[in-house]
Amino acid sequence: MVGALIALLYTLPRLVHSSINVATIAILVYFACSFLSFFLGLEFVWPHLARLFGYNNITTILIHCIVVILTAAQQVVLIYWLYAPSLARGKALRRVACFGAALVSLIALFLLALPTRRYDAETASLLNMQNPRYAAYLCAYIAVVAVGQIVTIRMSIRFSGIARRSWLRRGMRIVAVGAAFILLYCAARYLEVIGVQHGADMARWDQLQWLVGDLGSLLELVGWTIPRWGPRLSHIHHWMADYRAYCRLYPLWAVLYKATPSIAKEPPYSPAGSLRPRRDIEYHLYRRVIEIQDGRLALRPFLHQHEAKEAQRQARDSGLEGEALQVAIEALQLRAALYSRARQSMAPGPISTAAMTPEGNLREQVRWLTMVSQAYVRTRRGKAGAFPRSAAGASGP
Repeated sequence: MVGALIALLYTLPRLVHSSINVATIAILVYFACSFLSFFLGLEFVWPHLARLFGYNNITTILIHCIVVILTAAQQVVLIYWLYAPSLARGKALRRVACFGAALVSLIALFLLALPTRRYDAETASLLNMQNPRYAAYLCAYIAVVAVGQIVTIRMSIRFSGIARRSWLRRGMRIVAVGAAFILLYCAARYLEVIGVQHGADMARWDQLQWLVGDLGSLLELVGWTIPRWGPRLSHIHHWMADYRAYCRLYPLWAVLYKATPSIAKEPPYSPAGSLRPRRDIEYHLYRRVIEIQDGRLALRPFLHQHEAKEAQRQARDSGLEGEALQVAIEALQLRAALYSRARQSMAPGPISTAAMTPEGNLREQVRWLTMVSQAYVRTRRGKAGAFPRSAAGASGP
C-alpha cells in the first residue's frame, strides 16, 4: 500500500511538467487503484464504508472492481507503448470495453451471490467461499484477473525486447515476473475454493496465497516505477566504482606526488583530504590518472638500463604472464626509478621499457593503473617481486 502511494505521488507531477497523454493517465490510474485496493481493506477503513452504504461486504466488491480496473489500466499503458498512437487508440478502447463488460458481469454475479455477513479479515474469504453462489462469483473474478495477467506477461515481455532504455527493459521483465506471481495467486485461489467446497481446512493455504499475491503486486509496482528511479541506482553504482578506484590509486599517486609535487593541480591539505569523497568524482578520478601519468613521465630519466632489465627478470621469474607480467614490471621499474630519483641518480640516456603504456579511454587507464598501484604496494611490503638490496637498496620509497 505504501509503495503504491509513493508511486502515485511520485508520478503525479508528470501531469504538470510534461504533456498529458493516455499512457501517463493510465499509469496514474494503475497506481491509484493499487493503493485503494489495499487501503479499502484496512480494519479502520471498511467499517466506515459499510455504514455509509449500509452493507457490510461493500468493500469486497469495491476492491474486486478496483483490481479489474488496474489490470485494464496497465494494459492500456503497454498498448500505447507498443503501438503507434493511431493504432493504439482503437486497441485500447477495445481492451477497456472488454474489461468494462467483465466488470459489469462481475457486479451482477456478486449481487446474485450477495454474502450478508461480514467476518473478520482472517476468515472472511474462507467463510464466504462456503456459499456456492459466492464461490462461483469468485471463480469468475479470478478468471478475469488471470486472463489480464497472462496478457500483461505477453505484452511486457514483448515490449522489453524493443525498449531502448536498459532500466525500462528491466522494469518490463519485473512486471512480467510480478504478473506470474499473481497467476500463481489465482491458481492458489482456485484450489482454495475447491478445498473449501469439499470441506478441507484451507486456513494455512489462505495465508500462503495472500503472500504470493502481495509479492506479485509489489513486483509489478517496482517494475512500473523502476524506469524512473533505476538510473539513479546506476549513478550511485558508477560513483562508488569511481571512488573505489580513486582510493586504490592513492598509494601510487602519493609516492609520485612526493617525488614530483608539480604534477598536482591542487595539492592536498592532508592524506585524508586526498581520499575524501568528491561530488564530481569522475573529474577528480580523471585528474588523478593524469597526474599519475605525468609522474610516470617525470621518472623516466631516473630509470637505469640495468634496473629496467632487473625488473623484467624478477617479474618473469615470479611466473607471471600477459597483463599481470606487464603490471609487475611497471611496478618494479617505478620503485627503482623512485629510489634513483631520491638519490638524484639520473640515467645516462633514455631507455625503452618493456612495460605497457596505458592506452584507450579513461576506464581502461584506471583499470591498468589500479593494478599497478596494488602491485607497487606489494613491492614496498617486500613480497614476491620486490627488488633485492643490491638492485634498489633497502630504503627505497
